[in-house]
Amino acid sequence: MMKNPKLLRIVIPGVIVVIFLVLFFFTNLFSKPESIEKPEQDLEIKPLVVWGAYTGGTDRTMLDFEKMVDGTMPISAMFWGWTDPFPTTSAGEQGKTLVFYWEPHFGYNRINDGSKDKYIAQFAADMNAYGYPIILAPFDEPNLNENDWGSTINGNTPKSFIAAWQRIHKIVKAEHADNVSFALVYNNISIPAAPFTDYYPGDEYVDYVGVDGFNFDKQTFTEVFTDALAEARTFGKTVWIFSVGSITPKSEFIRDLGASGVPWIWFNEKPFEIDKDSLESFKEIIGSV
Repeated sequence: MMKNPKLLRIVIPGVIVVIFLVLFFFTNLFSKPESIEKPEQDLEIKPLVVWGAYTGGTDRTMLDFEKMVDGTMPISAMFWGWTDPFPTTSAGEQGKTLVFYWEPHFGYNRINDGSKDKYIAQFAADMNAYGYPIILAPFDEPNLNENDWGSTINGNTPKSFIAAWQRIHKIVKAEHADNVSFALVYNNISIPAAPFTDYYPGDEYVDYVGVDGFNFDKQTFTEVFTDALAEARTFGKTVWIFSVGSITPKSEFIRDLGASGVPWIWFNEKPFEIDKDSLESFKEIIGSV
């Protein structure tokens, strides 16, 4: 036991100082720093939407549609018959990708016999000269027994479809039309019944896989597209809805389309055209409201 009072008066204050310093150090070491308040930012967050429309196939109708929906579509769609020259359009100059549904009004045998090679090559050269991005969709809905190029019409078969597709692809690439991508677009239901794989020309010939589907009478988005989109995704390609429309109910169908997360192209012709009752829903899904 320390009995020297003088020594105690020296040691005790020193011990107190050391304890105080230790407590101060550990208190600051483990305490949370004061949060720094950030200035409030007025940020408007809009959904990133890849969308487009077929509006009649002219620049005028395209611009009129954009004015109506108060939005600028990144995709403009055109339907084009064979033997017609490449169209004049300002879509590329306006920063739009042109989706081109290229539809022959005859069977695949007239392509596979080589008689259309010269026309295909000239069309490919014209697409190359156009210079802007094109998504080319030859023979859209080949699995539907409805059009001249349809599944079983004019002697067509899945094998003749595949041969015609590959022939076009090779000619387009030979013309160095590197601005052209190929989209294989199925109808949402095959008629007659057949898996999508029957009409698949091979990974090296396809860049996008798409589905067309329409609500003709009180069908939901799920009923029209769920199964078809699931089958389209099995190819491992980027999947789009390349043509979509709805008669009734229109607004609900449009909202479900917007929530799908799939790029889409609205087919804006009667009876599917956007009307005053569905306009607000359409504006909502493209982020213009």
